[in-house]
Amino acid sequence: MTDHASGRGFSIGSVLSRGFSIYFSNLMSFLPLSLIAYVPIWAAILVLGGTAAAGPEAISGGFGIMMLAGLVAGYWLQAALVYGTIATMRGNAPGMGETFTRSLAALGGVLILGIVMTIIIGLGTLLFIVPGIILSVMFFVAIPAAVVERGGVGASLTRSRELTAGHRWQLFALVLILVVLMIVIGMVVGIDLGVGGMAAAADGGGAAIWIQQLFNMVIGGIWATIIAVAYHDLRIAKEGGDTEQIARSFD
Repeated sequence: MTDHASGRGFSIGSVLSRGFSIYFSNLMSFLPLSLIAYVPIWAAILVLGGTAAAGPEAISGGFGIMMLAGLVAGYWLQAALVYGTIATMRGNAPGMGETFTRSLAALGGVLILGIVMTIIIGLGTLLFIVPGIILSVMFFVAIPAAVVERGGVGASLTRSRELTAGHRWQLFALVLILVVLMIVIGMVVGIDLGVGGMAAAADGGGAAIWIQQLFNMVIGGIWATIIAVAYHDLRIAKEGGDTEQIARSFD
């Protein structure tokens, strides 16, 4: 799936189609990585008593911990799948071990970046929601930028702001399409992906919370892959070059 296109425009349809294609073509390596990245969530469920025997109160009482574990898992998964996605687009799909090793090298910086992003976006959301949405779109590719270009927190946020400039309405539409699509899929399989759904699964205890997080794990992997593809396409649209040039930073 080598992609050496240069100077093309940024297309929502292309990002979505290639994101799904890359994820499912690498399912045997990406899915185990998702399982590993979600270790903080599995641990939180176990510690909080996420079994039928423990009862729902144990999970409900630690809902904040579950949310925090989910953020850690999501950022770790993004770090892991950036390398796998870019390598696949280069025409050299890596194995799980290689991708996992690469993610560990970037994990510390990515988690710090993720915490800063969460705080900034959270504060923006408190200001009548709209600023939070703007910041989310502005920082949409900050984590891929950090992994590929190995910049610090400030440099990665600035880089994302530069790459998304001129394409933020498209990125907002991309996020909206993804959210609606995931909600529809969740409804079809009977799972609520929102915060309310997490709370309900927590109250249900036992199998409900495990099923909820397994589904979130797959969705998280698809989301992380699409963000990596978006980063790749934004760089080419803004700066020209090709996949080989982007991937060379991993050599």
